[in-house]
Amino acid sequence: DVQEGVSGWHFAVWAPDVKSVHVVGDFNDWNPTANPLSPLDSSGIWQGFVGGLAEGDLYKFVIETRSEERRVG
Repeated sequence: DVQEGVSGWHFAVWAPDVKSVHVVGDFNDWNPTANPLSPLDSSGIWQGFVGGLAEGDLYKFVIETRSEERRVG
């Protein structure tokens, strides 16, 4: 994908009833607060664009729960 002239990837994950979702990886030094995704209405889907990634970059989602306010990833 290219958004506003920046090459990168679009991410989407179904994570209903959570507080936040972030994408972390080598590209942001595995920073758990970098690259937040946005909820898509009340669908439980979180989505967003992360620029500057190359094909094959490692990543994972960090999900912060509402009930215990803890992060899993």
